[in-house]
Amino acid sequence: MTNQAKKLKLKELRVLSGHKDSVLDCAISPQGECIVSCSYDTSIKVWDVASGKELLTMSGHSGPVNSCAFSLDGNRIISAGGKELIIWDSHNGNVLRKMVGFPYEVVVCAFSPDGKVVATYNNSKNWLLDSESGKMFKQFPNEDGAKKMCFNLDGKRLLYNCLREVRVMNTENGKIVQTFKGHLTGVNTFTLSDDGNRLATGSDDHTVRIWDIASGKELKTMESHTQTIWDVDNNKEIEIPASHSGSVYCVIFSPDGKLLVSGDNHNIHVWDAESGELLGKNEESDGWIKRLVFSPDGKWFISASSNKMKIWEIGE
Repeated sequence: MTNQAKKLKLKELRVLSGHKDSVLDCAISPQGECIVSCSYDTSIKVWDVASGKELLTMSGHSGPVNSCAFSLDGNRIISAGGKELIIWDSHNGNVLRKMVGFPYEVVVCAFSPDGKVVATYNNSKNWLLDSESGKMFKQFPNEDGAKKMCFNLDGKRLLYNCLREVRVMNTENGKIVQTFKGHLTGVNTFTLSDDGNRLATGSDDHTVRIWDIASGKELKTMESHTQTIWDVDNNKEIEIPASHSGSVYCVIFSPDGKLLVSGDNHNIHVWDAESGELLGKNEESDGWIKRLVFSPDGKWFISASSNKMKIWEIGE
């Protein structure tokens, strides 16, 4: 495995450039034909994967657009920014629904698998809204915030990260039914494997960890070196295995679950998701990696950093 691992390389296939400020999020359509991106410049753009051409530019947010996603059928896009959520027609860029009335900036959003429900966080609460009417139908207290949200495969659970953990909330009653703890500092990001059986997390403690959803147990800490950090719980320095040389901001499983890709301030790492072995590394990225997303066929992935995105192919 080690000899094979050293041969893995990232090949840059295409650069998508057009935003006037930092790209804050991006997503790939379920068919793998289009990419949606959102930016600090308050715009949302849709791109053609094959040509790299910009297809649509949508404007309507009152501030930076922090989060975006496709519906599972690919026909709609949701975006969060300013004090509103907006649902767009992904084919023509028309506004289908604008959800306003949030007291603070909206930084996160997610579609349920069936596309009927939108989740977000605002004003110390987790919100569930009807995607057709735009009306909020459930609110649950959450004093600790949420940097990212996603539903599980059947839509009955909502996952979100806050503080040093990832929580799993029952969408019927708002109860926290599971918590993934183990990181020594804040959890910046997480992702579910496509089969819903594993969770990967990235943290300010420089580690990437994989967890078993059913048992809640940590399966693996990805390790490329060791480092000394300050243990705030025990008020002392400790040496821990580290995945990156800095904070980890994004993680993503390949569709077949065999690979995990993670990003920090300027590096992209490719890991064997079973063994935890580092398979490849890229040190030529344009700064802070804000998002990583795999294509549905697993042949390429995109990274977002600075005001552009790059399409990468993993090869030997």
